[in-house]
Amino acid sequence: MNRMSIRHQILVLLILMSFLSIAIIGGASLYTGINALKFETIDKTRYVLDSMKSDFEKNIAEADNVMSALETLTLEYLDPNEIKNLDYLETFLDSVAPEVEREAQNHMQSHTAYIYINPNLTHEAFDVYYADQDGNGRVERQTNIPIEYFNCDPSEDKSKSWWFGPVETHKPYWTAPYEWTFDNGNSNEFVSCSMPIYVDDELFAVIGTDMNYDVIQNSLTLYNARALGTSLMLANDKTPLAETTPGNDWYLDKKAIDEALLNGYTEMKTQSGKKLIFLKALSNGWLIGIEIESYKIYQNLLSYSIFILSVMLLAQVIFALLAIKLSDYITDPILAIMASIKASKGRMYALELSQGITNRGDEIGALARTIEKMSFEIQMHIETVKNQSEKIADEVSMRKDAESQLFLILRILEQSDNGVFVLDGAYKIIYANKTFTEITGYEVQRGLSTLGSCGINLTKSQIDQINLENSFQDEIEQLKINGEVYPMQIYMTRIIENEVYYLGLFKDLTDVKLSDQRLNYLKYYDALTKLPNKVLFMDLSEKMIQENSALSYEYAVINIDNFRLLNGVLGSQNCDQIIVEISNRLHQMDLKSGILARTEGDEFSIFYLRDQDEPKEMPLKALKQKLCQPYDINEEEIYITVSIGASTYLGCGTEMWMLVKNANIALNQVKANGKNQIMYYENIINEITNENYILLKELRYALERNEMTLNYQPQVDSRTSEIIGMEALLRWHHNGEQIPPDRFIPLAEESRLIIPIGEFVIDEALCFLRELQSKDIMVPVAINISVEQLKFELIYKQIKRSIERYAIDPKYIELEVTESVIITGREEAIAVIDKLIELGVRVSIDDFGMGYSSLSYLKRFKFHRIKLDRLFIKDFPEKDNGHIASLIIQLANSLEVEIVAEGIEKEVQKEFLLTRGCNFIQGYYYSKPLSKESCLEYIKKSLKIIE
Repeated sequence: MNRMSIRHQILVLLILMSFLSIAIIGGASLYTGINALKFETIDKTRYVLDSMKSDFEKNIAEADNVMSALETLTLEYLDPNEIKNLDYLETFLDSVAPEVEREAQNHMQSHTAYIYINPNLTHEAFDVYYADQDGNGRVERQTNIPIEYFNCDPSEDKSKSWWFGPVETHKPYWTAPYEWTFDNGNSNEFVSCSMPIYVDDELFAVIGTDMNYDVIQNSLTLYNARALGTSLMLANDKTPLAETTPGNDWYLDKKAIDEALLNGYTEMKTQSGKKLIFLKALSNGWLIGIEIESYKIYQNLLSYSIFILSVMLLAQVIFALLAIKLSDYITDPILAIMASIKASKGRMYALELSQGITNRGDEIGALARTIEKMSFEIQMHIETVKNQSEKIADEVSMRKDAESQLFLILRILEQSDNGVFVLDGAYKIIYANKTFTEITGYEVQRGLSTLGSCGINLTKSQIDQINLENSFQDEIEQLKINGEVYPMQIYMTRIIENEVYYLGLFKDLTDVKLSDQRLNYLKYYDALTKLPNKVLFMDLSEKMIQENSALSYEYAVINIDNFRLLNGVLGSQNCDQIIVEISNRLHQMDLKSGILARTEGDEFSIFYLRDQDEPKEMPLKALKQKLCQPYDINEEEIYITVSIGASTYLGCGTEMWMLVKNANIALNQVKANGKNQIMYYENIINEITNENYILLKELRYALERNEMTLNYQPQVDSRTSEIIGMEALLRWHHNGEQIPPDRFIPLAEESRLIIPIGEFVIDEALCFLRELQSKDIMVPVAINISVEQLKFELIYKQIKRSIERYAIDPKYIELEVTESVIITGREEAIAVIDKLIELGVRVSIDDFGMGYSSLSYLKRFKFHRIKLDRLFIKDFPEKDNGHIASLIIQLANSLEVEIVAEGIEKEVQKEFLLTRGCNFIQGYYYSKPLSKESCLEYIKKSLKIIE
């Protein structure tokens, strides 16, 4: 059987490897592209579906408002005792007709309003029906429906469902689309919302309103342009109510609908292929959705696939050619060597190879040179055999070399850091190096001294181990000649070579033990404060709990506010002095059975037994007061504040890790509420849940109810009183109350309601900016941007579209982002910021100094300015010396970055900032946040504009 040649093996192997590599890379590229397209389509479609739902909910809410008004009107004017009196019903309808007319006239989508009296009460048909028939705002009353209409079969015509639907269900009813002809001959297709009104459990009337069905169709068609698929709507019975491409061959069972509502979408197979179905429920029981043909998602991938396959094919051809060339390059010289060996006819010493092969720098060249060298060595050995005298001389030379090697070994042993010794079979020392004497202090008499006489005492079991196992290793304590005890690590082995010998090595471990003790200290203690670190703190605390689990313990974590900012400004050496001083003050506090530790760079922890006879927060209040007193650092008073989160044993957990977690939750709440506070975990947990749930429920409808408005607060150059800009501030007025932004903004971000709210803020602010620029008032407007808005490029597209639409100069748009967005490295947010800056929009850092406070990113991004948070100036000069504010201003000026101070209310605060180099301020000192009209008057007055 013929075997494959090396050349063919190399060729097949290279081609196979290249094919596998290219196939894996190409397949991975296609797989990644398919998944990326699918997930991007899902995200975009969900966003479009949210917008669809918001639009339709407005129409539903409008119809509900009409129904509510008609119900209130009917019950208010109606005398229950006269519901079967013909004359009274005529008078009743005439009295309510003006109100019904107004309801038909005052709504954008619901162009009708009606009240139909139950004809079974009087055997007469009474109604009042108003509708806008010609589109010019004129509202007319329609002719009464004959009584026969109410007595016919309700299944005969869809147009009757507005009456029979609520009568049968006894509740508000939304109909399917049907056609209705007015008295003037015009016909419209409607969807009606109607409801029954009962008096003493007897049907009195049906009230309702209609919505033009073409409004629904047009809305669905409009959203097709924003989505990749087709919009659709399902009625309460889950049958298609409206779709933009009628006749689709699809059917959704209940399981598919439930899956789509739960996950946001479902994937199903139809006769035409796979589809993605996205569904959301409306408040009236209908479902809206979008269906996407799967092939549309991946149709743009075809050209990419063809390109990948072409590249793979071209690469395979190139690799095949390279493999052929490489195999020739390897095998041709091997064949030439084989030919030369064959030509020598067994006379290897006469072998001659071509210079081209022996001069190669690879393994083949090395092989050729080795063969050629071997040929010459054979020749030399032939000559050596002929000359016996030279062989004898070589043996003498080898013995001399052996003696030289032995001498070299002895020299090395003498320089060793280990004590080395050799024993004979009688355990007498026949060799010991000088380190042996240096460690033990004993002088060795070779052939006479034993290990015991030189201070190394082995037990009988250790000697038996050597003889049984041929080796022994242990760590033992011995005595030096001066009586000093020292730890020794010893190793011995038995060697049998005609006679028995023992080779031993030992080492003094005194320095190693001391080093281990130092390392062990650093493992469990903080080097700067000498306090226990986090590992030791947890061990000691858990031990306290185990010793007596029935006592009342308390855990508190203390964090220095804005420590990273202080570290960047004062320097690490000065901040280390502050840390040490805090440690000293904590030591001075009288905490009963307490454990104190430094668990992080700017964080201390205490675990102590709480005194049941004193108020719960008294120890921590005293501790906080002590820590917030000024620190004398290099003859300068430094003021700091601390935030404290606490949890109680049994009340917040029975294990230490639970107390630590809950105390940190409380600490995070303190940080979120402005820092410099004490908060217990059990005091916040209920507040975090109930209030936020109720507030979030109302927030979902704030935009629809027109409860959101924008106020504007001027930013002023305090040197000239000139307005340099203004900040747009979002306000929520709900049930006669103004909800603070710090309560509803975090909820909006968590629920992603911030996206539609953010769009509203941007659109309102830019409309106001266009109005200002149309009056030649060139003042920038600043808008706060959430990190949620930066996750997608929609904000970039919205601002770009508004700039083009309103013809706004982008340099007058200023977007404010918090520094945490930059520091936490959200790549998608940073990419959107870069694109906005390229667009010409200015970007500022809001609430500077409240978060991570790292200044390195100021050089990474082209920020227009930073905003000094009001926390650093609000208590000046009564409770704050302004030291931190001065440091931030100094840093900003040194980096040539503009700085705006927020929350300025007093003359003394303004003057302080001016002397420190901060000229731009914002606050009540100049103006509170103003409505759009008041702000416009303020600007005109400031700029002395006369119209």
